[in-house]
Amino acid sequence: MYAEIWRRFLRHRLGVASGVFVALLGLVCIFAKFVAPFGFNTLNDSYIYAPPQRVHIFDDQRRLRRPFVYDYKATLDENFRRVYASDTSERLPIYLFPRGAEYRLFGLIPSNRHLFGTGPGNPLFLLGTDALGRDMVTRILFGGQISLSVGVFGVFLSVILGTALGLISGYFGGVADTLIQRIIEVLKVFPTLPLWMALSAALPATWNSIQVYFGVVTVLSLIGWADLGRQVRGMVLSLREQEYVMGARALGADGRRVMRVHIFPNTLSHVIASATLAVPGTILGESTLSFLGLGIRPPMTSWGVLLSEAQNLASLLLYPWLLIPGLFIILTVLAFNFLGDGIRDAADPYAVIGIGKQG
Repeated sequence: MYAEIWRRFLRHRLGVASGVFVALLGLVCIFAKFVAPFGFNTLNDSYIYAPPQRVHIFDDQRRLRRPFVYDYKATLDENFRRVYASDTSERLPIYLFPRGAEYRLFGLIPSNRHLFGTGPGNPLFLLGTDALGRDMVTRILFGGQISLSVGVFGVFLSVILGTALGLISGYFGGVADTLIQRIIEVLKVFPTLPLWMALSAALPATWNSIQVYFGVVTVLSLIGWADLGRQVRGMVLSLREQEYVMGARALGADGRRVMRVHIFPNTLSHVIASATLAVPGTILGESTLSFLGLGIRPPMTSWGVLLSEAQNLASLLLYPWLLIPGLFIILTVLAFNFLGDGIRDAADPYAVIGIGKQG
């Protein structure tokens, strides 16, 4: 069955492409310390609000060169604001694996090699810099670590809660079912965003960044399990009346064995598809809370934190590259949605046995 699901998923081109994008983005963010051309807190005082640099492969004489960027020449305009222009007399080649800021990969392996760069002390700002001269590529990669991990860990906890409570509610019924369904109804009565904000605002102001991170993950997961719990309950109500389940009970199998061996495996494909589709909502939740100042707090950063630093008219008019983290949020959310659609279509039980929807 799973081989058939995999074959059907491979025929979903948009889902496959989205899966590749998500995998590459996750890999790049995991190795952000190595991939990023600068350290997380590297300040470039001479390049505050520098616009993105253009990569060239031809020089002024149209001769093919190693990829390079031109250095910046900064001047002050009539408003005493820095204005940058390319200094074509200063060509900075882009090298692979140059030395740069020192770091510890995964906190264990010391190194000062980066995937690409123009050498120590030289600028390479492919997406510009912020108000402190920090490279936006570096900030986006490190922010992606937090935003993606919040999405994955938050959904992981939601899946555990939703699946476990849905199985208990659907199989045993009675008081447990009534109590769980009332909790779900209470969670669904309140609008999601105000509930997120209320719970996030309750996090102590004295917490450090790590504690706030786990607090945000917990808040998002405690709210996000309700839909999956109700869906799993509905599936269990149907599955527990199947002949093979009734036969297992007649042979003396207890409730835990029936759920573990006969019911849970038949809900797994739906749980996986639902989890994939839930990740975008969790990422958006974290980004929204951080944008409003109720989520991740500096010095830790996320895509929402980066967007919050650009929520002013000057950024829109003068420094539009500060809004690029929003583009990463959009692309990531779309990719996870398309990936979830592909998994859901491939795991459709009617599609697997060839009835109804055709691939």
